[in-house]
Amino acid sequence: MSDYDRLFEPISLNGKLELKNRLVMSPMNMIMSDPEGFGDEQTQAWYISRARGGVSAVITEATVPINDDWHGTSHTVNARMSDLRYGRIFNELVRAVHDYDCKVICQLMTGFGYQGKHHVASGVPSAAPSAVAHKVDMRYSVRAFHKGLKSRFPEEMKLIDLDIVEGLSDEEYYPFENMVYDLIGERSPKIRSLIDGEIPRPLEHHEIVYLEDRFAEAALLVKEMEGDGVELHASHGYLGANFLSPRTNRRTDEYGGSLENRARHIVNMLSKARAACGEDFCIGIRISGDEELPDGMHHQEVLDVLGMCEPYIDYINTSSGCYDACNTMFPYEDNMMNRHAHSFRERFKLPVLVPGIHDPANAIKAIEEGVTDVVSLARAVVADPDWPNKVKAGRVEDIVRCTRCCNCLLSIFEATKVSCTVNPLVGYEKYLPENWPVNSPRHRRKIDRFLERRAGLYDSEGGS
Repeated sequence: MSDYDRLFEPISLNGKLELKNRLVMSPMNMIMSDPEGFGDEQTQAWYISRARGGVSAVITEATVPINDDWHGTSHTVNARMSDLRYGRIFNELVRAVHDYDCKVICQLMTGFGYQGKHHVASGVPSAAPSAVAHKVDMRYSVRAFHKGLKSRFPEEMKLIDLDIVEGLSDEEYYPFENMVYDLIGERSPKIRSLIDGEIPRPLEHHEIVYLEDRFAEAALLVKEMEGDGVELHASHGYLGANFLSPRTNRRTDEYGGSLENRARHIVNMLSKARAACGEDFCIGIRISGDEELPDGMHHQEVLDVLGMCEPYIDYINTSSGCYDACNTMFPYEDNMMNRHAHSFRERFKLPVLVPGIHDPANAIKAIEEGVTDVVSLARAVVADPDWPNKVKAGRVEDIVRCTRCCNCLLSIFEATKVSCTVNPLVGYEKYLPENWPVNSPRHRRKIDRFLERRAGLYDSEGGS
């Protein structure tokens, strides 16, 4: 009996979706879709390689259910699920991943909100609840990216003592911030442009209702295209989270003000999706347990929001922070989100997923101590897609460990091809025959039987 057997026990997500084990792949946008949001062979190979590696489900990158230019994502070419053209391509992905007894949950995100950029072709600005621009605060962000930034900006990063920076008051911090960001801007305007956001256009009331309806339509399309579930992206400072946070939602209509009003958009999306997809379809939510900013949304409010969502959801996917406060959003050590996961699990009778755990010993501990029901692997399976299979086979020492340098994220921010410092195959999965859909064990058997019958036909006719 292995020390990690409990990681490989099956689990049901609220009776809606059966998973073969307690390890899933986290949603990560690796900028593999084309500029119109269509996936291709690389997209398929990316997910197939992780399904082959042993996870029980892949949760896709944040997928946008609209084509409107104000979704704010043209710089990061997110996947889309806005009509049947995208549904057909998604169905190809689903069938390929299903060949490995792996489920597919499509994460849906209505837009980048206050973190979005103007559309590169039309110039249309991103839309958000209110005209508030995002701004990365190094006090709550630089530790997560310190290794990667140090390799890119060695001289500038010498100016930063993490403990000192994190303890600066506002009066001390802002002059220092301007100096460092100006230095970085001279070297990398692309990264500098991500630090200070553009001012978004406030959404009109009818557009908010439109987004709710489009979310439900996209969820139904996922179901019709054989997807196993959908997940509402309501974390990390994207559009859904913008409505929840008092920092970014300053509306005075029924979508702003009180917590109930700020949660209205999220609750409406979930209730409309549930009505469209029926009670048998798996619907989850990804939410930050705390924004980790002084004027942000804090944990008790998050619990209250989840209470409003509970009638419509089947699981809770834990996160933390936002792009203005990245330290907990991209954890620099194991177990940083466990406190939120444990709180969710105690409060609600729903399965809980927790990310940010790279060490199998910490993963099994989180399961056995009741912190979470499922461990969600992100950068751990970027570095080593075979993490689950190696653990199951007792080959823990063979895992290629993520160094948490965030090079994968920084390359995305720089608009260059995604890469990993420890896995040179990242971004090149489509060139490996084992990741081709025709070479899955199930499909291979069908092809071999077909070729045998075909060969028999030629032999009987005396052909060559």
